Amino acid sequence: MHEFFRKLFGTDFAAHVYCLREPAVVWLHAASDAAIAAAYLAIAIALLALVRQRRDLAFRWMFLLFGLFILACGITHAFAVWTLWYPVYRLEGVVKTLTALISIPTAILLIRLMPEALALPSQAQLREEVTARRGMENEVRHLNTELEKRVIERTGELEKSRIDLDVNTARLSELTAALDMAQLIVRRFDGEIAFWSQGASDFYGWSKEEAIGQIGHRLMQTEFPVSLTTVERDLSANVTWAGELKRRRRNGAPVWVASYWVLIRGRNGAPDSVVEISNDISALKATEEALRASESKARALFENAAQGILTASTDGRIVTANAMVEKLFGYDRGELLGQLVEVLLPESMRDGHKGRHAEYEAQRGTRPMGLGRDLRARRKDGSEFPVEVSLSFIPEGRDGIAVAFVSDISPREQSRREAAAMVRRLEAALAEKTVLLQEVHHRVKNNLAVIASLLGMQADAIGDGPASRYLMESRQRVHSMALIHEHLYGIGNLKRVRLDEYAEKLASELQISWSPLADITVRVEAEPLELSVEQAIPCGLILNELLSNALKYAFPNHRGGQIVVEIARPKAGFIAVTVRDDGAGLPEEFDWRNAKSLGLKIVQILARQIGGVIELRRAGGTAFELTFPFEDEPGEPGSQTGVREARV
Repeated sequence: MHEFFRKLFGTDFAAHVYCLREPAVVWLHAASDAAIAAAYLAIAIALLALVRQRRDLAFRWMFLLFGLFILACGITHAFAVWTLWYPVYRLEGVVKTLTALISIPTAILLIRLMPEALALPSQAQLREEVTARRGMENEVRHLNTELEKRVIERTGELEKSRIDLDVNTARLSELTAALDMAQLIVRRFDGEIAFWSQGASDFYGWSKEEAIGQIGHRLMQTEFPVSLTTVERDLSANVTWAGELKRRRRNGAPVWVASYWVLIRGRNGAPDSVVEISNDISALKATEEALRASESKARALFENAAQGILTASTDGRIVTANAMVEKLFGYDRGELLGQLVEVLLPESMRDGHKGRHAEYEAQRGTRPMGLGRDLRARRKDGSEFPVEVSLSFIPEGRDGIAVAFVSDISPREQSRREAAAMVRRLEAALAEKTVLLQEVHHRVKNNLAVIASLLGMQADAIGDGPASRYLMESRQRVHSMALIHEHLYGIGNLKRVRLDEYAEKLASELQISWSPLADITVRVEAEPLELSVEQAIPCGLILNELLSNALKYAFPNHRGGQIVVEIARPKAGFIAVTVRDDGAGLPEEFDWRNAKSLGLKIVQILARQIGGVIELRRAGGTAFELTFPFEDEPGEPGSQTGVREARV
């Protein structure tokens, strides 16, 4: 056996090609066996594929064995082709043996399978069964369609019912929650609490566990409007009862509730339990109490008012009157009620009052009576007195009532007459004082003019020289002060000076005094501003010094030029006075703050006196700017800038 398997692939035999000898016979065998082998191989592959794809195939194992048998047969025919030229007969025999081993069990099992195979339905039976099944499937499909339709309809109905149920459940839950938040109490007819809502717990302070089982009116210390026996008798007779109860919370605080009770009877008809729903009316009770207090206070105010107050109907008859009306007119209240209001007027005013009463009825409202006229009233004894009456109307029902507030103004009239006399005396005294002040300013101006003239005469007597120049400068300073007093005397305002007008006049006179022949233009650009006398005099002296210096020194050798005086308000509460020229300017080394010149020293002293600051600018000539605080007074002129020019 060992030798057999060692030569299994040996070719020590003669090939069939040598036995057959004729090539045609050889190729006939080769082609036939090759075709059979290919067919067997294709059949085997098809069977194996069928078994793999159809796992529910009946007798699947038989198809597998048969496929293996066909595959083995195909391999046998393939070896028949191979051994025509290569005599591996031992290997071919082994393949045939394997084919025999596969074919024998296949044949045995196939024989045993015959009864079961014969029991399988025939093709006609299968067609009938298929037809029957198709009919049944169509019927089932129809039934399924009907069933689906009914299921859809039923599902819609169920869904609608579910939605309605959810809505009703939600409403019921909301209602239950709302009832639980209300002050809902269920108690037995003997008063024992059987149900205590969350709203009752929140309002009264006792929990459900603490309240259930307690006697309600004892727990809450209820105060009934009538006896509890009467309430229970009315409840038994009418099934319902409503009333206001005063109770106490757990913390002892009193509360008022509006309570509504409903009686529930048992099966035997006897009273069984009571459902009680309450609402808190403590605020309403407090409001009622406050209203009663307010009404009491209003009555007290009405009776104790310092004015006479009476009310009248639309037909002009007195309805009510307070104590002050009795005191003012001398009538008892009972005498006035129902009388026409004309009984309180002088005879001369009654006819006119009827016409004005008709006008008031046509246009009711709150207004003073007899506006622009002197009103008088008549007492019971016939005496008359001045009054002030204010009318008001209160709508009431279809009509309403008119309310009159009457005040006796006799003391006021007396005070007014005394005040008028006092005003006349004060006006006379003020006129005298004004004349006196004008006379003072006039005399001061004349005295300053005399002093200026004396200084001028003294300067003329001395002749040319420094002393004469100093006297002339002093004369000009005195003259600048005299101008202020002349301005005050001329305009009649004894307290304030128009700075713009003063600057214009001063500039004109200084031009004539210091530069009569030079071609120098002086412009005044000023807002209309008024200064107090206390500020005007120092400011005028500073302006005099700065203008004099500019006219004397800014334009040497009789050259022409321009000097500008600017008066403005750079910001609220301040005035800026600037004197600038386009002349030769001051040398850079000139220290004007420490100069020996009396004029510049005067400028600095006076600037400090009025709380101001003075600065020097040298660009394009010389400019001195004085800034000092300033307060407007009522009636201050506007802020339009005026430009005035003087030319010599």
